[in-house]
Amino acid sequence: VGFLTDRIGRAVQRQANEILAADLRLQTPDPIPQEWHELAAEYDLRSAETHTFPSVVFAEDLSSLATIKGVSDGYPLRGQVRVADDLFGEQRVAEGIPSPGTVWADGALMARLGVEVGDVMTVGELDMKVAAVLTYRPDQSIGFASLAPSLLVNTLDLPATGLVTEGSRVRYALLVAGNDTQVDEFYEA
Repeated sequence: VGFLTDRIGRAVQRQANEILAADLRLQTPDPIPQEWHELAAEYDLRSAETHTFPSVVFAEDLSSLATIKGVSDGYPLRGQVRVADDLFGEQRVAEGIPSPGTVWADGALMARLGVEVGDVMTVGELDMKVAAVLTYRPDQSIGFASLAPSLLVNTLDLPATGLVTEGSRVRYALLVAGNDTQVDEFYEA
């Protein structure tokens, strides 16, 4: 019985980590200090960042509210992002994150804007090519919180969009993953 409950407990913990896309997520309304990444490295932890905010995106004369999620290299630290090459196409595990100048767009957003993979969307002041259909990301919300479909963007592109300025409603998150003891020690530090 003890062995079974231990196995179930570990499975639940792994699933919870996938919901975070990490072992630990630290959220703040302010940009993540570089010192946090350096501290994570001192504890031999992998780290990545996300920047999430609502905005309106455009494709020619059409527009739609979207949840922009800027992600850095290494995202997600737990779980896998899945994409497809066509709307309703066969999904596959994504390798890496969107290349600079490209986005991975939720199928609902693409349908609202009438775009396909290869078309261009305007995100703030930046025209970006739709490189894939975003079918799943580990930390996606379900229900009311996911009212606006997601758009995955490389964090390197965010400054060029002009959308992240003083007063923007950005939620910054530092994701860390690694050994449980090291994650706990990092959190305490």
